[in-house]
Amino acid sequence: LTTNSDTANTQLASSSHEDKIKLPSQISEQIKAASPAQFRQLRHEKVRGMVMSLASFCGSDPSEELKESLLSLFHPHDACTAIPETEAKKVANIAVSAAKILAKPGSALSRLLGTEEGERVAEQLMLVYSCNSFEGGRIYRNLSRVNHSCNPNAVVVQGENEDESLLKAACEIRPGDELSISYIGKYLFASFPIRQQLLSEHKHFTTSSDERNNGNKDMAARIPCPIEHPRGRFLDEDVAYEEDLDVTYAIP
Repeated sequence: LTTNSDTANTQLASSSHEDKIKLPSQISEQIKAASPAQFRQLRHEKVRGMVMSLASFCGSDPSEELKESLLSLFHPHDACTAIPETEAKKVANIAVSAAKILAKPGSALSRLLGTEEGERVAEQLMLVYSCNSFEGGRIYRNLSRVNHSCNPNAVVVQGENEDESLLKAACEIRPGDELSISYIGKYLFASFPIRQQLLSEHKHFTTSSDERNNGNKDMAARIPCPIEHPRGRFLDEDVAYEEDLDVTYAIP
């Protein structure tokens, strides 16, 4: 499923420009009131993306099988009480309000949002988009099920066309190993607190100190700077324990 501005525009009373929509002023005020200052712009973009993805979904005449497949992907549920998940539901609730204002009368989007059950499904679909989409708002039946790791064994690369993504091994993977990727791009190499903050705001979950590397050392934050210390991903023991040698690490 791809978020498409042309498809979305069949459902929205206000047109989009460069895959963006102008949020009503009351929605912007809701985001401002509900968000820490450092996340307001990010949440504006998140709400825009949620509305566009829902409008694209409704405009594509989806089958029940597709809807069920999407809703089976990870997203915060009503029973979730963790802070990242409750914050995600707060943003999705604002996005539902925005979609109700922007929906074109008589459109599939308007009909979906016309009932309490429809609003509930709309919120779930928006959370699925927020938690599982790749660049361009793309959600894949299988690829979107690959979990995050702070020490991933695979990477996602673009295929022959912009709607195709490929999963490639980043290291030797043994039979039976779980495949994993980084959800935060280059910030995989940032410090653990920064990664936690980004995962919480972008994907609505955090990792514990044990979960982030299956109980191993936090290797992602130990990547040597290629300029100051160009010796590959991990340090040799005679370098790591050399007291007279300073090592600069690359932490964005």
